[in-house]
This record gives sequence, structure tokens and C-alpha cells, in this order.
Amino acid sequence: MYSMFCQNVNVNFTKKITFTFDYFEKKINVQIIDDNDKNLLVSICKGMAISGSPSCGFGTAEITFEGKNKKISIYPACDGCDLMRVNDTEKYFSIGKENRKKLVEILEKYGAKFPCN
Repeated sequence: MYSMFCQNVNVNFTKKITFTFDYFEKKINVQIIDDNDKNLLVSICKGMAISGSPSCGFGTAEITFEGKNKKISIYPACDGCDLMRVNDTEKYFSIGKENRKKLVEILEKYGAKFPCN
């Protein structure tokens, strides 16, 4: 029963990271190639995801991690909340306020604007 509600999210397998952002006039689809940005995203985007239905807004920003025949999409909340949604599921994990700031700094370098909801 425990595994139905929890999912360990670990993106250490990552070879390629793609960031997409689609919000009004902003349409971004880029590969993250800076090694520092990639390493920081891999270290931030992991945790124990649990089922839930938070009030945070998701969907306009997507970070896709690919490698070793695996692919995981992580959707950061667009409203300042520190939760991340896993794929198209109702599973979420928290990255904490400090990591949220680092995440936003990285994604804004690629043209995103937060909050986006």
C-alpha cells in the first residue's frame, strides 16, 4: 500500500535536460547545456513524492530529465510554492525554499518568469 502513495524521485541517470515554458507570449524550449546548471537541477529535483492535491499552480514550466532509457518530467509550481509535480501524476515533492530560489534563478536565465500564475 505504501508504494501506491509514495514515489522516490531520483534523476541521477540524467544525460540530457530540456526546459519548456509556455505562458502567454513566452514560449521557451531549450536544452540545458551548462554543466553547473545541469548538476544543480539534478541535485534539486529529487525527493520522496507523495500523492496529494495541493493548491499550487502547475503546468506552464516543465523540466525533462533523460538518460539510460529513462525519462522523467518535473513541473515546478509556478506560483512560488516549493512543490514539484512528477510527470502527469498527482505526486508531489518539496524542494524547500532555498532550493526553490536556486531553481528559479536557473530557469530565469533561460527566459522563464516566476511567478507565472
